Amino acid sequence: MTWKIYVLASGGAVLAYLVTPPPTRPLQERPTLSSASADSPTGDIDMARLAARLHGSGADRAAFAAPTRDAFRFVASPPSPESETPAAVEDPGPIVLPPSRPPFALAGIASDTVDGLIVRTAILSSLGGVLLVHDGESLEGGYRVVAVEEASIVIEATSDGTRTRIGLSGTTAR
Repeated sequence: MTWKIYVLASGGAVLAYLVTPPPTRPLQERPTLSSASADSPTGDIDMARLAARLHGSGADRAAFAAPTRDAFRFVASPPSPESETPAAVEDPGPIVLPPSRPPFALAGIASDTVDGLIVRTAILSSLGGVLLVHDGESLEGGYRVVAVEEASIVIEATSDGTRTRIGLSGTTAR
């Protein structure tokens, strides 16, 4: 059924193109080369004037001077005057990098009731595999679990004490 619609639409477009009249604006006249010059009433060609026009004036010749380098010869370029004087470099100070993101992702949280208290276990995935962790446990790579919450886990870097919250959706917040 769709090929019929395609044929009808294409045929309609071709028919509309054929029926449409040509544009009514006048065409611009193109300059034509003829043996008669418009400047001379006798129709003679002024060869000297045409030759001077082709050769151009002295100012035009300066633009066509010989190139200063050869693309087929590999020669070190002379040092520019700008590169000879070293620029004063300011010391930007120590570079402070943002703390790296922990290499863990929270895959899930399991809850269990022990002696009337809710004990949560976080299921973390890391490069080393799957980890089941509780509050206060140490992790590989210098991290410690601070708290396992209902939908997130808080871990702390043992090197600088930076805390990071990792949510179930994979988002991290510092």
